[in-house]
Amino acid sequence: MTNPRATTKTVGFARHYEVFLDGVKWLVPSVSTLKGQLAAPALKFWLENKLIDAAVDLGPQLGALDTKEKRKAIRSRANGDTTAIDIGNRVHEIAEAFFDGTDVPEHPEKRWTLPHVEAFAEAFDVEPAKMPDGRSGVELTLARVLDDGTVAYAGTCDLLADLTIGDEDALAIVDWKSGARVYGDAVLTTAAYAFATHYVDEEGNLVELPERPEMAIVAHLRPQSWTAHPITPSDLEAIEPVWDALTAIYRWRDRYEERAVRPGIR
Repeated sequence: MTNPRATTKTVGFARHYEVFLDGVKWLVPSVSTLKGQLAAPALKFWLENKLIDAAVDLGPQLGALDTKEKRKAIRSRANGDTTAIDIGNRVHEIAEAFFDGTDVPEHPEKRWTLPHVEAFAEAFDVEPAKMPDGRSGVELTLARVLDDGTVAYAGTCDLLADLTIGDEDALAIVDWKSGARVYGDAVLTTAAYAFATHYVDEEGNLVELPERPEMAIVAHLRPQSWTAHPITPSDLEAIEPVWDALTAIYRWRDRYEERAVRPGIR
């Protein structure tokens, strides 16, 4: 059965998770909120293309509008095109149902997504992890708690699973992607979940993971084929300082930036 969703709240247009650690409530940034502090070239390119496509589609309809109305019309058309996002969501739902052992939804993408997911599961002997309270590793909300007790971030991973690569068994994070290609940005995001120290139970409490993820995989599913892109322990070692820095930047902005300037003296 699918895990209940953790409580989320929007703070300043950014997603946060409400969790409890030793009885203390924390409102912590999501993985995407923390990563949003970085410039994302792939996202910028995608948004630019959406705006260009919208302007081309509207074509002559823009002629009679003033500049302000043209911009409004283009943004409205671009925001209404959610094709890629919708496909991605349906692919995730199919993969989630397969590993959760529930009925796979009859989405158009099932024709190619389900065989790819089955092949992936067979190739790496994938088995969703089980938490001590019986929660599944499918769509499991994870959090990273630092050595000083700070809850750095939280987020819901696509899959936490035991699997085998070559002759090595490992507990790994799996992230499903269905876009035209896999960007470095996806590797960075997926790696964040591999640094998790706790999972979130049904009441929002942080429970220490019995075993930490050792690696991660970006599973790229396309209509014609699928590929698995491992994020190895050495990769994670190189990526971890980035998430340390993003956490420090967020803490600065959240706690200190507004009161950083001391009264002037002369």
